[in-house]
Amino acid sequence: MKKRTQFILTGLSFINIFTISVHAYLDPGIGSSILQGVLTGLLFISTAIGIFWRNIKKFFSKRQKKDNN
Repeated sequence: MKKRTQFILTGLSFINIFTISVHAYLDPGIGSSILQGVLTGLLFISTAIGIFWRNIKKFFSKRQKKDNN
């Protein structure tokens, strides 16, 4: 247990020593930008799945019609 504690303390010390202070400003509009990006990604994924699914359905419906004739 001592080695584990020593490892954790050493790791935390390195993190504390090598971190850099970043002075950045996030304005209130950043939340809406993030939301817009997430919604755009979801819309893109759903559209891609819809197009892909339609192509799969067409392929199997043509194949089924050939088998019935």
